[in-house]
Amino acid sequence: MFLIVLFSYNFYMIFGAWFCYGIAAALDSGTLDAYIINQLKLAHRESDLQRFLALSNRLEIIGLLIGSSLGGILYQFIGINIYVLRTTFLAASTLVSFFFFKERMKSFGLQESHVTVLKKQIQESFKELRRQLRLSVILIFDFLTQIFFQTHFQLWQSFFLSKGISNRYFPAFYIVFQVITLFSYSINIEGIKKHAGLIKFSPLIIFLPLTFFLGHLGIFLPAYFIFIFVFYVIEFILNYHFNKMVSIENISSLVSFKSTVGRLGSILLLCLLSFMVKIVAVETVMAINFMASIGFLALLGVFFKIKRN
Repeated sequence: MFLIVLFSYNFYMIFGAWFCYGIAAALDSGTLDAYIINQLKLAHRESDLQRFLALSNRLEIIGLLIGSSLGGILYQFIGINIYVLRTTFLAASTLVSFFFFKERMKSFGLQESHVTVLKKQIQESFKELRRQLRLSVILIFDFLTQIFFQTHFQLWQSFFLSKGISNRYFPAFYIVFQVITLFSYSINIEGIKKHAGLIKFSPLIIFLPLTFFLGHLGIFLPAYFIFIFVFYVIEFILNYHFNKMVSIENISSLVSFKSTVGRLGSILLLCLLSFMVKIVAVETVMAINFMASIGFLALLGVFFKIKRN
């Protein structure tokens, strides 16, 4: 795929290469994570689940920080060959997982074809979603969080430029974003229940994006950082409860399905963003989507709480 992007000037070839990349990303179902989570459940160590997820997320962020920092430096010396180095590291990690990670596999009878097993797995997964309403609610919440995440990922640079922030400060902001994410993955999820009374003040967060229309950095930047922290906390909580509630038998397929739902939300949001930025200013798009994201989540939370009662 890399060679096609590097040497080809044909639109359809490049499109095909990026399509293959999308398929590869979609197949990244977190199988290793699912295996470790299942082992914790089988050992009746559910109390360690939050610690594992937090550690896994923090290590991923640290890897992003190290990789982006080294990549920025090495790119100055080796240019486009940085992707060759990336491919080498990817191949090395794949080989390590292949030779040193041993998973206890279930053995199916010869009479059962792979298609039959897959069909049965899908059917059982959807039955579990119907049985456990909370899993379906988490999927809906995960879908709605893409309103914030895609707006943030795609437009933060344009937004900062519109506020007069030079692009030479972007690497520093990227690091700040990752540090905020690290802090969000360090919270005690179970401990949040002790401060449940503060939740009644959470609707005030919906008004923070109004500061985006102000030109003072000391006002809108803290509001922006707060939104990043809040949504990564929400993502962490959703991921924790999803992995805690899902059954051992269906965790891999339902984690993949959850990822698919999130990606569908991303696609829809990208289409919407491409339309919005053509008719309104980027700061308006940011404010509308940030307020809509927290608003939809709050309304949905109230709806399901009333329905449950």
